[in-house]
Amino acid sequence: MFPLLLYNGDNKWTAATSIQDIIEKSVNKCYIPQFEYYPIIINEFSEHTLLKIHNVVSAIFFTENFRYENLESGIDLLLSILSDELPELRKVFANWFSSILENRTNMDNDNIKNKLDSMQEVKNMFTTTVENYGKKLIKQGLEQGFEQGIHKKALADAANMKKYNIPIDIICKVTDLSQNEVNNL
Repeated sequence: MFPLLLYNGDNKWTAATSIQDIIEKSVNKCYIPQFEYYPIIINEFSEHTLLKIHNVVSAIFFTENFRYENLESGIDLLLSILSDELPELRKVFANWFSSILENRTNMDNDNIKNKLDSMQEVKNMFTTTVENYGKKLIKQGLEQGFEQGIHKKALADAANMKKYNIPIDIICKVTDLSQNEVNNL
């Protein structure tokens, strides 16, 4: 068990971290657990740190720390934090973010949703492009390997025919090799 406290208030967190210090003293000590919780104080994370962490949790912390009157100008930073996340996580974040905006601001939620959606579309297009390029490379590699295999087989066949003193012009016709290739065997 790892006790954790997540605080997103505006004021500095000043409460004790030891459970013993929080529980009323009238309770017998043998019934009071002896551990401290680990505080995660959202308003102590810098914008730089959150940009470096680069995940959905840091995007949530970024949103919690940002002044909503400046949020529209910081939306691109927020989107950059989410750029590498899975589409499902971005969708959950977008839903959470929309509800936050509806409750706290008069901002254009559709504009922000469109930016999140377009980020997904760009990622989808990029993924499709990479997949298509990968398929093209595989196809080219297979074709090249197949051609090299045919060429090696033709060289081996030509070498065998030369052993039996078959005329070079016939070997060239049968194997589609040039006279130079057959002569160099």
